[in-house]
Amino acid sequence: GCAAHQDLTSFTTRRSSDLSLPVPLRFDHLALAEISRREREVLVLLAGGDRVIAIAEQLFISEHTVRNHLKSMFRKTGTSSQAELIKFVRNL
Repeated sequence: GCAAHQDLTSFTTRRSSDLSLPVPLRFDHLALAEISRREREVLVLLAGGDRVIAIAEQLFISEHTVRNHLKSMFRKTGTSSQAELIKFVRNL
């Protein structure tokens, strides 16, 4: 199916051992259909407790790019903070 309908349990990165979250995030909700693969990577790391600087280092991107991905996800989900974004996704 569509990437938007995959749940987080199938998501892997270079540091997949760091992605064991207490509550799996799911991306099968229409509200998340527009979230890109890279935005998902940022969101997974954010939900796992990583800060912007650590996310940037792990994904080999700048902190500015991480923040741009976050702003894009805020717009797509109607959220306005990192905590609100994580809560939104976990409550779907």
